[in-house]
Formats: sequence, structure tokens, C-alpha cells
Amino acid sequence: MAIPKISDKSISEALSFIDAHGVPGKNESTMYELLSDEGKKYPPKYVIAVANHIENGVEIITDGYNAVEAKNYFENHGYKIEMREWRKQNNVYRYEYVD
Repeated sequence: MAIPKISDKSISEALSFIDAHGVPGKNESTMYELLSDEGKKYPPKYVIAVANHIENGVEIITDGYNAVEAKNYFENHGYKIEMREWRKQNNVYRYEYVD
């Protein structure tokens, strides 16, 4: 399955939905984050899933496409994506934003 057909309006509504309801732990992003115009960060795969739910009435699921496809979708549609990298600091690994 590819990225579903969704509109900018559904994406905007998805961001509002996520602001109101949060992101389930299993849907948090580890590599990429979608940046809103206000500077808020959202997991791209989950944004697509919620926008698809809003636009097409389907369940909110992130199966059928991966994080890179979600990132590419948003970048190709003019959205800003931040990338994080797995880095070691004081013998602890964690994701940090790449400049």
C-alpha cells in the first residue's frame, strides 16, 4: 500500500486532532518529525494515518507505508521535516536532531 490520497486540509485537521488527543506511544517518531508553521513537531506516519482517517473514514493505522515514504511525501508537498540521528553521549545512546 502506498501513501493514501489526503488533502492539505485533512493534514491540518490531523495536526489539530493530534494536539487535542496526543500521539500513542507506539506511534511516536524516532527518525523524522514534521514541523508545523508554529514549530510544533509531529510523527509523519501518524499524521498521514490521522489525515487518512479524517479524509477517508478509515481506521487510524500506520501500516502499509514506512517512515521514509511518509517523510518523502511531506517533503515533496512542501512541508518541513526534521531528522534525528542515533548518537552516543556519556555512554548513553539517544536520538538527537541533526543540524
